[in-house]
Amino acid sequence: MKKIGLLFIALIFSCSKNESGMDPHLTAEETIAVQAENEKKLAGKWSFNPSAGRSLATCQIRSLEFTDNNTYILKLNITDGSSNVMYYQGDYHIVFGEATADDVPIEKVLLFNQGVLPLASIPEAGTIATFTNIVFDTQGGITVTFKAESGTDGYCDTTTAQQLEADKEPEIMTETQAPEGSNQALFINNWRFTEVSSSLNGVSENTEGSLCGWINEFNYENCVDETEEIDPNCVFVNDITVVITSYGTWFFTFYSNSNALGFQEGQWRWANGDFTAFEVIDEEDGENWTGAQLINIVSVSGGSLLLSSTETGDLDGDGAPDEILQEYTLQIESAAFSYPTCSLPTN
Repeated sequence: MKKIGLLFIALIFSCSKNESGMDPHLTAEETIAVQAENEKKLAGKWSFNPSAGRSLATCQIRSLEFTDNNTYILKLNITDGSSNVMYYQGDYHIVFGEATADDVPIEKVLLFNQGVLPLASIPEAGTIATFTNIVFDTQGGITVTFKAESGTDGYCDTTTAQQLEADKEPEIMTETQAPEGSNQALFINNWRFTEVSSSLNGVSENTEGSLCGWINEFNYENCVDETEEIDPNCVFVNDITVVITSYGTWFFTFYSNSNALGFQEGQWRWANGDFTAFEVIDEEDGENWTGAQLINIVSVSGGSLLLSSTETGDLDGDGAPDEILQEYTLQIESAAFSYPTCSLPTN
């Protein structure tokens, strides 16, 4: 009888404790809030620690930036003797783990080729890379397990996972500096070039400084050999976009229709306190901020961006001062557009 009484008391105590105690799981609203907080921690540009053994076969991760609209920019060093830089741009998907009493941890992050998402069901791995065992530290760093996938084109070992460490780059455009709807907030976006115009001493230049001039410059470099012959099998660029991020990245993509053929990365920073001009450099070409190009923001809205730059000096070699004014018209990348009609490069 004593044992039954003790068991009965224990059951009452146990039931009473569960009913009056806290639910060990987050509510639906709390889950959404915590997920958003972890997504915010992940967003941004991560520079990988060279001492963390970041090499996988012939590729080394230099940086990974998670940008707006669930897109990313992955930068690799190819160490097969060519010392090339390889970029991957596409969409990423976050898989959250089981919620605890105070967290909804990120279980994995999947990197996909551009245009793969959305999918009816999310696979176990990305097409470019898969990140697991994601841990944020108190100093703003991150530890991850990285596994390259088949989409890295044979540059990386796709059979071995590796633990890596990275630090987040400082944000040069904070929410305080860029309240929602402000010009500086609108500037941070994915843009497409729709027109480029150039004038020398007030006289318009027909082709060289135009959008087609830019496009043909890329095509000439990649499709014309040393004998000035055009490769008949070469695929020509007809579209140029740029991603401007709040972490100082200025990222060009050169397309043939919707297929990415080339990339170019630069860095940008504000040139004044009223956010009407900025400077850009290309570190891969050895540039530094001393020789940065100054670009003015003429106007910006939710759908369009107009930029201008000016170069002065004796530009035509006649001993007289010259001025080249270049203007760049861009629209939001997601908006409808028509490909420009550009003649192919000629010798």
